[in-house]
Amino acid sequence: MSLLVTTFSLILGLYFLRGNIVFSILISVAFFIYILWKFGKRKLILVTVFFGLGVLIPRITLPINQTDTYGGIVVDARDNYIIFQSKLEKYYVKSTENDFEVGDHLVVKGKVKEIEFATFESQFDFKTYLENKGAHDQLIPESIDISRKSLIKIHHFKKIFLSKFDENTSDLISAFLFNDKNYDSEIIKKADRSGILFLFSLSGTYLNILFAIANYLLFLKFSKKTSQLLSFIIFLPLAFFSFTKIGTLRVYGLYILKYLNEFHFKRRKFSHIELVSILALIFIALDYHLVYQDAFYIGFLLSAFAPTLLNSLKCIHKRKRTLLTLIVFSLFFIPIQTNTSYLDLFIITKRLLIVPVNLLLIITAFLCLAVPLQKFAEILTKCELWILKIFGYVDLRIPIGDWNGAFAFLFIGVLILLIYYLESIRRKHAQIAVVCLLALTTISIAPFQEPISNAVYFVNVGQGDCTIIKNRNKTVMIDTGGYKNFDMAEETLIPFMNKKKINHIDALILTHDDFDHTGAKDSLIENFKVKSLLTEKAQFPYKIGDLYIENLNTYNSTSDNDCSLVLFLSFMKKKFLFMGDASSEIEKKIIKDYNVDCDILKVGHHGSKYSTCEAFLKATSPHEAIISVGALNYYGHPANEVIDLLNKYDVKIRRTDLEGTISYTSLL
Repeated sequence: MSLLVTTFSLILGLYFLRGNIVFSILISVAFFIYILWKFGKRKLILVTVFFGLGVLIPRITLPINQTDTYGGIVVDARDNYIIFQSKLEKYYVKSTENDFEVGDHLVVKGKVKEIEFATFESQFDFKTYLENKGAHDQLIPESIDISRKSLIKIHHFKKIFLSKFDENTSDLISAFLFNDKNYDSEIIKKADRSGILFLFSLSGTYLNILFAIANYLLFLKFSKKTSQLLSFIIFLPLAFFSFTKIGTLRVYGLYILKYLNEFHFKRRKFSHIELVSILALIFIALDYHLVYQDAFYIGFLLSAFAPTLLNSLKCIHKRKRTLLTLIVFSLFFIPIQTNTSYLDLFIITKRLLIVPVNLLLIITAFLCLAVPLQKFAEILTKCELWILKIFGYVDLRIPIGDWNGAFAFLFIGVLILLIYYLESIRRKHAQIAVVCLLALTTISIAPFQEPISNAVYFVNVGQGDCTIIKNRNKTVMIDTGGYKNFDMAEETLIPFMNKKKINHIDALILTHDDFDHTGAKDSLIENFKVKSLLTEKAQFPYKIGDLYIENLNTYNSTSDNDCSLVLFLSFMKKKFLFMGDASSEIEKKIIKDYNVDCDILKVGHHGSKYSTCEAFLKATSPHEAIISVGALNYYGHPANEVIDLLNKYDVKIRRTDLEGTISYTSLL
């Protein structure tokens, strides 16, 4: 228990202030009070030290490199990029036709800049993914020289090995054995749409099953010690192929610790949960960024509490025990599933159907290293495609609300208490924990719009505009954004509204006809309940609930942008001004005819130099300016002239390409 508490205090420190400040402080104070009450002052001092280390470590910075030359090692290599570590800093390096290997020592000459990628609300955020791996900046190389090549040739071997299989089989084996998914492939896309892409990698589940099968078979012939050692040696190549994956390292690391604990530690034997804690501390010592990855949370929680859960269910019939274990384990994945804004009621059945086929494919691919079983692997791939096709016909997903850090933490905490109560045979307490879990889940999936808050969301739709205004159970959307490469409504707007428990739109306002403002309109109306569509100046002013929206652009113009609706709203004790794509010409007319003093200015035309003139900015005198813009956009928005002007008048600049979706909320 001492090791577990110490490890948790370190992780709590590493997470401190990463999310909601108030929640971080409350959880930390509650934890310290519990330690003082349960263990006394000595343990509190130790916990405080480790908590302090956790807070301090991410804030340690090195002196800025004064040269343009960086020496270091490749710590992760993919087909189109590498993660390069120089001293204690990690960098994302884009590299097409990548032949680098993990372990290559490089000398890179180039410039460091902040990582920039086009991101969209509710979609995979590659920048955050890299930051959680410790790569906060991008190194743009002028030249890359290999000073010493790695002895490990995984990348080279992967290309040769995968060339033996057809395209779909190659994509699957690449995901399973090499932890490298081709997101453009048919089979990976189908797995992603089915919500089970996380099962298409060499996870701890598959490795533990493989070790269990090998141990069982070898134990028929050898001693327990020998069978465990042989099992480890047999499956060691799997670790070689995906040794950069947390799940793989965790399983092999815990296997080694358990082996040493059982057969070699003489003076003291550690409990299972202590071994898991030791391994977690080793991981953190090697790279503290690992704690920010979902694989760390899932893997170590399940590793820590799986034996306790299995032990508590021993009295139940084997078939029921297996189902209950699967259900409880599936609950640990719910906080991750909520990232998609849907809860899949079919997920347990999907796992039961797909995991055996995946396991067979992993074994077959592993055997293909020595035996030509390519045809059998391709047959299994066809079975996978057939099963995924069936999954595509069965849609039992229900919208689920936004599980912020506090909600997810509470859910996991109650789940751990449930396992503890089951193990200690405290049935009444366990029943209360089950009721709490059901209540939390019901609150999240209940199909009603939360009636006690107001909000304005400037949704991150890339290079486009979309604003959602929520007044209790009334909702107005201004513009929809639009993107030609995917359906903005299905992949961005609807998932976001599901998270915010918005189940209908009372009024959809389109400021003008540009695709980046209206491109998602048709899909949104087809897939979501939209009551009214407002596109004409004559439809304003518009009133619904406490919202009174005025259009200030009543002028005739031949320009599409200058025909844009310019909307004014006083709401949540703030004055909002939405400029659409109106140019400075319209701005000058508006300030002559209206009092346009505002608190929040939605900057016109994504920060184009043809909007937001100085006279307009003086007249509106906003406290904050919102620029809805896509990263690295073709147009060069926002213009330097606009940024300089906003800075000149001390206006706080907020940009969706830098912050993502920007929110203003209040309780009634």
